[in-house]
Amino acid sequence: KRYPDQPQLALALARLLAASPDDRVRDGRRALAIVQELFKSHKSTDLGETMAMTLAELGDYQQAAAIQRGVIAAATQKGTKDSLRRMTENLRLYERRQPCRTPWRADELMQ
Repeated sequence: KRYPDQPQLALALARLLAASPDDRVRDGRRALAIVQELFKSHKSTDLGETMAMTLAELGDYQQAAAIQRGVIAAATQKGTKDSLRRMTENLRLYERRQPCRTPWRADELMQ
């Protein structure tokens, strides 16, 4: 709320709320509210991925997998291959009805 001109901060918060390995941090409903608000003004593969993480956290694995497939297709079309491995790993989790517990891989944090 303090930095409305920086949606990447809200996106990072939503991702932590959706996929933190610490269950004291996770709050799927709050993550969903943030992601839905962000979708009103901006669309990206990162936002789509975060929506999929959020839906999986809330137990909607079918929708999470569908969105993740769309994100993978968009990333493939753009030629963004860096994240495809992680995206595919997350898709497999959702297909097995498991939530993501890795908001970012260690190598992504250094970019």
